[in-house]
Parts: sequence; structure tokens; C-alpha cells
Amino acid sequence: TDPDLGNGTTRLDVSAINSATNTVILQASENITFSAPIDIATAGVGLTADAGKDIFVNQSITTNGGNVALRAENGVFVNGVEINTNRNDSPQGSFIAIGGKQRVAIVNSQLRSRIDSDSSTKADTGAIAILSQQGSVDIIGSTISTTNFASGIAGDVVITAQDNVTFRNSTVFSRGNQGRILIGKSQFLDLAPKSIKLDNSALTTRNDVDATGRIDAGDISLIAQDSIELTNGSFITSSTDREGLAGLIYLQTDGGDVVLSGGSAIETNVKRNGFSPDSETPFAGGVFNSLLGRTDQKIVGSIGISTGNLLLTDGSYLDASTEGRGNAGAVIVSASNSVTLQNGGVIFSRVE
Repeated sequence: TDPDLGNGTTRLDVSAINSATNTVILQASENITFSAPIDIATAGVGLTADAGKDIFVNQSITTNGGNVALRAENGVFVNGVEINTNRNDSPQGSFIAIGGKQRVAIVNSQLRSRIDSDSSTKADTGAIAILSQQGSVDIIGSTISTTNFASGIAGDVVITAQDNVTFRNSTVFSRGNQGRILIGKSQFLDLAPKSIKLDNSALTTRNDVDATGRIDAGDISLIAQDSIELTNGSFITSSTDREGLAGLIYLQTDGGDVVLSGGSAIETNVKRNGFSPDSETPFAGGVFNSLLGRTDQKIVGSIGISTGNLLLTDGSYLDASTEGRGNAGAVIVSASNSVTLQNGGVIFSRVE
């Protein structure tokens, strides 16, 4: 350490962090700034930072299967860097958790949690969780991903805030077995933002990995209080391109609006090489129960929307389709006020 008592700043030698053999814990009453790259070599060693004001991540953070947790009373600002928990293709699953009470901004950055090989341990990939308890989350020009090329579970991506969750020019994906994307209120974070907006952005789950056995794509849910908006060619999709099921996509507002414009789309798809196991009837419970009016099953690879008003405009569409073996999914809309399709807005459920 190099304390500067004149201005209350403490500077740490990054080599001490990179060579740590136990979890590194950084605490500050004011700000924490990462101004040199963190690259922790020891397997399973993580990094926790807890700031009384802000955290600024201006250089990349890498661990060898260790967890990364960043928490700040004001905001966490990640700018132009990569946070990666998979140094040296670690077979150990590990999570990334970011919490800024007033704001979280991920700008021109990559957040990655992944397992690259078909590990004999069948390890699960760690989740990525981003939360702003009293403010907003902004994901701008960034990629957030969980990937598991083994047969274990791909990690979930969980993002919510009190005010708004916004994606602009960004991609979020979970690739592998049952990795979900949960935006807004979920079983993990009981907090629904006022709005969720995708602007030229994508949310995707898919199962196109080389692991042996059945691999199912994960579900995607967006749950907000007032509005969910997809604009400027944004899309949400879950697909299967091998043995396994496509996930469900579910959107919900509390009587507010769901709007797709500018050629945006929501799709579930069984691609040409995809198929469900012959012996299995599609099943489950979950969020579709109220829409289907029953508790014994749901239709895999389907789209469900529960809202006050649904608007599809400017060539935007909903599409549950199959190019491979098996039935197409359902498109189920429950709108308390209106459903409007205009200027080329379309809803499909088809076998191609």
C-alpha cells in the first residue's frame, strides 16, 4: 500500500492484488478507482470492492475462476473495459455482481462469465447480476454474456433497477444449458423498474454448444411497472439448433404499455438442426400459467405478453416458429386495454 495522508487517498500496488492467494477485499469510505489492470492468477481467488461513494472501473478485471463483486452507495461506472472470470479457460464457475444504489452504467465494455471446455465436473457457469436499488441501470455499447460449453448450467443474467433499465447498442446473451436472461422483477430480485427499453439492442438465449446430451436454451423475461419498449431494430430471441428445447419469452407490465417499433422483433425458433426429444411432451409451470388458464403445462418455445396495451408498428413482429422437428410455439397475448398492429406489425406462429 501507498497511503497519501495529505488527501486521504490510498494507492495499492496492483502486483499484490494479482498475486493474492485469498479473496481480495477493498473497502473505502469514498471512491474506489481501478486505474491499472487486475489479473488474478490463483484459481478461485476473487475480488470484492465496497465503496461509500462511487466505483470507477477504468481498467480490465480478470480472475481465474474467482468471483467479482462491486458495490457502491452511489454509483458503479464501468467504462471501456472487460470484466472476465475465466482466465486460462478455468473450469470453475464464478459470478459477477455489480450494485450501485443510485446508478450503474456499463459503457463500451464486456462482462463475461464462461466455461470453455466440456469439463468432467459438469460445472455450472456463474451468474451475472446488476442492480440499482434506488436509481437506474444503463447498458451502452456493451456485451454481457454467460456461456457454458460443458453440459452444466449456463449462468443467468439478472438485471433490475428501481427507475429504468436501458440497453442502447448492446447485446446480452446466455449460451448453453438453461441459461436465462431476467430483466426487471424476478425470483432473485423482487424489484420491478418503471421502464425497460431496448434501443438497437438484443437479448438472446441459445443452445448451440458441442457438449454431449440434451441442452435446453434458457427462458427470457422482462417485467416492468409501466412500460417495455423495443425500438430501432431491437430483438429478443430464444432458439435451439440441436437436441433440446427453445426457451420461453415473457413480457409483463402492470397495466402499462409494451411497444415494438422500427422493425423490432420477439422470436422463438427451432432451427433446421434443432429438435425436441422424441419421448417428451412439452411441459412446465411458471409465468404462463395465468395466460393459459391451467397449471399443468406450458408450451415450450412460446411468447407470452401480459400488459395493458400492446403496439406492433413499423414492421415489428412476434414470431414463434420451427424449421426443424416438432411443433411451433404459441404466441399468447393478454392485454387489458388494446392490441394494435399497424404499418406492417405482424404476429406469426408457423412451421417453415
